[in-house]
Amino acid sequence: MSLQQKPINIRTATPTDANAIASIHVAAWRAAYINIVPQYHLDNLNIDDRVKLWQRILSTPATASSILIAEDSNTKESRLLGFVSFGAVAAIPSPGDKVNNEEGKEGQEKTAELRAIYISPQHWTKGIGQALWKATQQQLLEEKFTSVVVKAFARNERAMRFYRAVGFEGEEMGVTEVGGESLETVKMRKGLA
Repeated sequence: MSLQQKPINIRTATPTDANAIASIHVAAWRAAYINIVPQYHLDNLNIDDRVKLWQRILSTPATASSILIAEDSNTKESRLLGFVSFGAVAAIPSPGDKVNNEEGKEGQEKTAELRAIYISPQHWTKGIGQALWKATQQQLLEEKFTSVVVKAFARNERAMRFYRAVGFEGEEMGVTEVGGESLETVKMRKGLA
């Protein structure tokens, strides 16, 4: 029986999840970004540093509520399979973007961003990303967001296929610095109404 057929529990992350999230974060980067991100950067990713980062993030209630985890609920001790992080757009809007309205007044767009979605590499293509996205989309709708944006490395074909499959559209090109190198990114948008 595949994990897709087994119950996957989606819940809000807690500070006790920091170690598992950090491990998945590093493993997913190392597997997904080969030949995309400089290898020396991938080799130097430090799980202890990521644990500290996630402990800090998860200790802040406002951000912790925007991090969901997927776990295999069929084992005696639940095993973390992946996570997603999202929230209100924090960056300066791109030209043509409507201004984010935190109060979400009727008729005005309230935009969220999908900050990260990482699945343990041995569980890719088993429906975990879809389950996390479905739960994220539901929470964003409950919080009255009208759209969501995501940025991905342009050369990350797996991510681009996933985002298109769940309804993201458009391609606004950009650049981000990783490991001292400039990497092309793509910004995509999905309406939530």
